[in-house]
Amino acid sequence: MKIGFCYTAIVLLVFIVVGCSNDEFQEIGFQYEDSGYSISPFGQSRSTEGPAPAMASPMVPSPPNMSRDRIAKSRNESQSNSSEIVTEDSSISSKLEIQPDVDQQVAELVSSERIIVRTVNMGVDVESIADALNNISEIAISMEGWVVDSNRIENNSGRISIRVPSSSLSSSVASIRALASKIDYENSSSQDVTEEYVDYVSRMNTLTSTEEALLKLLSKSENVSEALKVQQALGNLQKELESLKGKIKFLEQTSAFSLINVELSLDPALVIVDAGSDQRGWSGEVLRFKSFFYPPEGIENYTFTWDFGDGTPPVTNHRVSSTNKPGEKVTATVAHQFFDQKDSPFMVEVKISGFGEDGLIEGKDDLVVTISDRPIIEVFAGDTIQVESGKEVTFSGSFTRPKDIEELKYVWDFGDGSVAVTGEIYEGNTTAEAIHKYKDYRPYPYTATLTVTGNSELGEVESQAMVSVFVTESKGWFGGGFDFVDTLKTVVRSLSIVANLLVILVFWVAIFSPLWLGGAALVWFLWKRFRRLKR
Repeated sequence: MKIGFCYTAIVLLVFIVVGCSNDEFQEIGFQYEDSGYSISPFGQSRSTEGPAPAMASPMVPSPPNMSRDRIAKSRNESQSNSSEIVTEDSSISSKLEIQPDVDQQVAELVSSERIIVRTVNMGVDVESIADALNNISEIAISMEGWVVDSNRIENNSGRISIRVPSSSLSSSVASIRALASKIDYENSSSQDVTEEYVDYVSRMNTLTSTEEALLKLLSKSENVSEALKVQQALGNLQKELESLKGKIKFLEQTSAFSLINVELSLDPALVIVDAGSDQRGWSGEVLRFKSFFYPPEGIENYTFTWDFGDGTPPVTNHRVSSTNKPGEKVTATVAHQFFDQKDSPFMVEVKISGFGEDGLIEGKDDLVVTISDRPIIEVFAGDTIQVESGKEVTFSGSFTRPKDIEELKYVWDFGDGSVAVTGEIYEGNTTAEAIHKYKDYRPYPYTATLTVTGNSELGEVESQAMVSVFVTESKGWFGGGFDFVDTLKTVVRSLSIVANLLVILVFWVAIFSPLWLGGAALVWFLWKRFRRLKR
């Protein structure tokens, strides 16, 4: 009876402990099994099959938030079930007993310092991806660490993760910096897992004590049924115990060996880019830009971006073609308008990048664009003109002379296909005259155009104005402009119309002849009767 009662109590205790431990372990989220560990008196685990293996995942999982009650409970359990003591500042007491065969670095870290997991992420540009991977691997080995994983994407980029002793973290990062031609980014993070570690140790001690009790109970079992039940409870407990040992070992390794993740990018080769000469233009004028460059062989994909410096979005394109010069490339032409001359001059920059099997390239160049207000020549070509065909007409236009415009010229285009009249405009003159004769009449007007041009610092300035010219028929020697052929045609046409009317009249008379004849007979009869009566 005593054995049965003890057996029942211990089995219930095992199920309670295992159930609680199982829920809490699932909350933590670790999965680790290794039956080759032994546990030191102060709760550390060690491998019985050789050196500590590298963890499969390079990242350290984040511990969950544990309540203060659980932490206090864990500390109390640790104090009651083992000789470990956790001080108020959460550091592990130096009174912990350490077995001689435990790794010295881990032992020193656990017994004298807080357990900190450190991770460094870096992005660097290097001249050779392959050489950088080899050099970083050598750094890890020289620091008594190891390579977690590494990979390379063609010749343009790569990634490597290493673990080095925490005491060598700073020197390892410095060595990696020395390999880089440019550091794109670098950040580090630290995670204090001391309380989590102490909590695991206290749980492990509790499970260990329960395991010992189960082993004693198993040896005193009186029948097979009791032995099988104890064995089942013992198996579940040992599974949880081994998982907990793995978590402890994981924390020891990740705190003793810091993780360094390095993203490698190939250092682009610089190419010379020619964006062209500086430009000058008017506000609102369309300016065109293109650039020339000489890329190395093996580059197949290009991207170029123009930033015009006026607040408009940059323009990006990928169209590049070869020129007649060997090895020279030219970008597609990009058009742009500047509308605010107040911020002139504008710094325009072009950036070109490319990649291929042989690596990366980049280059840039800039130019200065000066924008000014366009001078305006106001031109007036005169009012509407009416003239008889064959007679001369005088055109007189006027215009303004802006002070910044010189060498003014005018052109009169009469709109009838004749040669235009050109002339120079001398200093102080603001009119342009021309004489012209329209030979042909037409029912709609001709359009004469006066164009005034001049030169300024930024080029030619041009303005135009138009005037409508109505040309009437000229008057001949005969009234109304007699024309025999046209008159004869008119007479024949009129006679034909009269003949048509007579024919139509005859048809209508014939159609209504019964009525006409009946009416005539009635009139004749009445007239005869009237004469008789009169006699």
